[in-house]
Amino acid sequence: SIEDCFQEFLKVELLDGDNKWRCPFCKSFQKSTKFLKITMLPKILIVHFKRFKVNYDLSFENFEKINKFISYPLELDLTKYWPPIESESDNEKLKNFQQRGQVPPFKYKLYEFVNHSGNLRGGHYTNFVYRGKQKGWCFYDDTRVMKNQDPTSAFNSNAYVLFYSRVY
Repeated sequence: SIEDCFQEFLKVELLDGDNKWRCPFCKSFQKSTKFLKITMLPKILIVHFKRFKVNYDLSFENFEKINKFISYPLELDLTKYWPPIESESDNEKLKNFQQRGQVPPFKYKLYEFVNHSGNLRGGHYTNFVYRGKQKGWCFYDDTRVMKNQDPTSAFNSNAYVLFYSRVY
């Protein structure tokens, strides 16, 4: 799910082996950990799924499409990923971020998504856009537009880019 993706993105990562951190003072490579925190959330959230990868096989490049299904909701709540201020030190550091005055909840509504079918060498893009109560969800496929469609009918492994708008 898209929530699994957020959890994976924000988890603590061990930097070891070829990924060791290089100390800027002593210049040596050291085993360490890395983690990310969300410090600002946008009004418009764009989620781009990595759908293509390159496999190298003896100097031959093989481009491959990633067809993994990732479920995503019409309404997304990112409030639980907003880090709490755990100390005065955290508070001081976070004051340097311009938009830190944001206040939860951080709820988003999906208003558009793009699907890609095919592969890297030959594919096709379609999209669904929410156009208000009268037109509802519209499906766009080249010159064809279909109004008042069920967007969940197109939730599949072709999802490529999602557009969410924050609900205030």
